[in-house]
Amino acid sequence: MPPDDELTFLRWLQETDLHHRGVTVPLGDDAAVVEWAGAEVVVAADAIAEGTHFLSGDEPHLVGRKALAVNLSDLAAMGAEPVFAVATASLPRGFNLSQAQAMTEGMRQLGREHGCPIVGGDTVTHDGGVVLSVTAIGRLMGAAPVRRTGAEPGYVVMVTGAIGGSRKGTHLSFEPRLREARCLVDATSRLSMIDVSDGLLLDLTRITPGFGFRLHAERIPLSENADDLHAALSEGEDFELLMAMHPDDAPRVLAEWSLDTPLSEIGEVTESGHVLIEGGVERPVAPRGFRHG
Repeated sequence: MPPDDELTFLRWLQETDLHHRGVTVPLGDDAAVVEWAGAEVVVAADAIAEGTHFLSGDEPHLVGRKALAVNLSDLAAMGAEPVFAVATASLPRGFNLSQAQAMTEGMRQLGREHGCPIVGGDTVTHDGGVVLSVTAIGRLMGAAPVRRTGAEPGYVVMVTGAIGGSRKGTHLSFEPRLREARCLVDATSRLSMIDVSDGLLLDLTRITPGFGFRLHAERIPLSENADDLHAALSEGEDFELLMAMHPDDAPRVLAEWSLDTPLSEIGEVTESGHVLIEGGVERPVAPRGFRHG
């Protein structure tokens, strides 16, 4: 499916999705939230495909790890912690058994690190490349899910870690920011958040719908593997937490931040426009990002 058709399809899904009883967060966020037995259950589902999200020569252990990691990253962005996951593997006919085992162990190892066992799933063989699909079930870290919506002009834009360099392999080995999400949820409820999968600029538009933003180039933390700032802003698959926080809370959260992963203030939400200040000069930027096709 061409990238533009994919975006159109996603919009159609959101526009035609019916309101289902018990669904408190429907299509359009990093995960769904469903009321179940008196609690809110968070459900994340993601798939990675050979040729789009990884290459045939990539280490199978890391490919399997990524399949679970992208789902844990979605849970983190919702302010949720994982409980368990199920996985489906679509494998080429004649696929090497040891490679399949290595991919599975990659998932299992990451799951053990974050208390998220792989409890089931399915396998199928076909004539295409490898496709791994994972559904992760989580529970809220706080009283309510963290949504993409809610930011207003004046909110402070922040990001964890560093961006850029995903094309050099970091997209296979990133660490889901679950600890960081826990600290953020404990610190404030006035927060909109997303994980950076499609590029910082494009994903920032998703937590500032109807508004704009102003970014300060010198404040944006770049990975040592990043080629340059402009590539890093649109490259995607950084899987850092990108957020807009109430201006009354941001200074305190930054001052009290004690994790090894940096938390950087990089800009602010504005009434309109997408602007990057670089060398003292304001320039408009186009929110381009990673294309899944």
